[in-house]
Amino acid sequence: MSLPHTSAVVKRMATPFTWLVLFASFLYFVPSVMMSHIWLELKSVDVVHADNGLNMIVDRTIHRDFRGSFRVTVRTKEGDIVCYGAPEEPFQYHKNAVLPQPLLLSWWLGSKKELEDCVAAGMGSGDYYLDTCQSVRFTELNIVLARRCVRSNVFTVYRTEELI
Repeated sequence: MSLPHTSAVVKRMATPFTWLVLFASFLYFVPSVMMSHIWLELKSVDVVHADNGLNMIVDRTIHRDFRGSFRVTVRTKEGDIVCYGAPEEPFQYHKNAVLPQPLLLSWWLGSKKELEDCVAAGMGSGDYYLDTCQSVRFTELNIVLARRCVRSNVFTVYRTEELI
């Protein structure tokens, strides 16, 4: 039994559907790979203990203004989802935006209410980490053009009072 010649196989598989799938994959894959060079580079997210509770140390650079969104998922050390914070609508990221100091966990989740919802969902004493995913949105249609996620360090909540 002989195997078909490679060029014959390629010609047979080069249907319009195949090209459409390849084109769509290229449209999503390339911007996501280039996101940290074109729009936003999120290098690290760390949660640390401070006098005022849990603070964030975030290393990020916004390269240009763009419409985007984010989702921060709080997970147990084992990976189970506890809660998440995300804005209801995409918003404008600005190149010259500066993170507040101190950068509180409630701000990173989106609001104090989001953090209170996390506590109500069971975020108490224990070990956790955050998955922060940021997306670039295409025009007013809000189509996700690129997406990147960064995992934080594992941090410990000793008392629920640290959170609120």
